[in-house]
Amino acid sequence: MAREISVTSPFEKTDTIIKELKGIDGIMQLQVFRAVSIDPPGDVIKLAVPNSSLQKTMRLLDKYDLGRENGISASTSEPDSFIPTKPSYSIERDINEGSWEEMEMTISNDSNTSINTMIIMLVSGSLATIGIANNSLHIVVGGMLVAPGFMPITRVALGLISRNKGWYYGSIDFIKGYFALILGAVLTAAVLKAINQDPLPGSTTYYLTDQKLVEYWTTVTASSILASAVASIAGALLLATKKSVFTSGVMIGLALVPTAAIIGMGFIEGDLNLAGRALARFALDVALVFGLSLVVFLWTRFYYHKRDMQLR
Repeated sequence: MAREISVTSPFEKTDTIIKELKGIDGIMQLQVFRAVSIDPPGDVIKLAVPNSSLQKTMRLLDKYDLGRENGISASTSEPDSFIPTKPSYSIERDINEGSWEEMEMTISNDSNTSINTMIIMLVSGSLATIGIANNSLHIVVGGMLVAPGFMPITRVALGLISRNKGWYYGSIDFIKGYFALILGAVLTAAVLKAINQDPLPGSTTYYLTDQKLVEYWTTVTASSILASAVASIAGALLLATKKSVFTSGVMIGLALVPTAAIIGMGFIEGDLNLAGRALARFALDVALVFGLSLVVFLWTRFYYHKRDMQLR
């Protein structure tokens, strides 16, 4: 997908930046608007490049103190269509790697723990608890799909690899988000007990004929580790390629939501052994998401980005 980049430049840097931008391979459009920016004061340079040239363009802008005081600022966007005067092969067969800053903005939009996000995580824990109590896998999956529980963990890995303080925000959002989810599970389990329904029934489900859902999500097996590992890699790659809309599917492959819910349910039932096993499975999935996201982002850093994130 092509990128449109808007650069606000101090007056004295504009001509030099334009001269260097002309050397970017595949540049499809380059415009300058003199003295139109009020804050920060300066000129505005607009350009369109194929995604394959995005990282090279960002590295060029870094040379002019991108994101620094008295330096330049920039924003990127994706046009719905672009019809250049040059051959369109670079657009039709373009890559889809996002910049560090775009990835951070995506995570921020999806998982910053505002009051709405906290309520969503609480509802996710409630849905997972109801599904587990009734051995209804589709309700548990519903809880997985609504939870923005993958992004905070990857934000920690992204911040470390791109050398940005996003790792701190990711840590805070992870703690707050999963606290809300476990709280939702605790409250829902308490309500179920109050209406004389056992939150942890012993019956089986038509999805897992020989094993209860609770046992499935509190037992570590080679196949469950493999599923979580593959889902973790897929999630990090989806984020790197700006396909975050599909990370809800990644949450189905991971055990983060049901295991966190079972932790709360175990406390309500007074079954600390069960809560401990769920915590162990939860910690394993968190470690897999974090560790494999580190690997994916480290690879993209050396292969594509070759720079630090400039957001402060």
